[in-house]
Amino acid sequence: MSDRDDLTDLLHGDRIATTEARLEGFYWVILGQNPPEIAYWERGEWWLAGEARPWHPEAVTVASDRLVFKPRLKPVAS
Repeated sequence: MSDRDDLTDLLHGDRIATTEARLEGFYWVILGQNPPEIAYWERGEWWLAGEARPWHPEAVTVASDRLVFKPRLKPVAS
């Protein structure tokens, strides 16, 4: 499945309520009719890139589980 298909699934698939308890971190979210974007959940508020103020949780639809960064560590030649 391509990344484009994954985003389409976010728009039309099951969405996660924003009222549930969640870990701080990055999530795919949807604001109204806008395309999905990545936002940061911290202390009960959504922070979107480029925004000086947080969004109210009721205004955001969460479309994914928490995004996790898994680095690919490679040994350094000495």
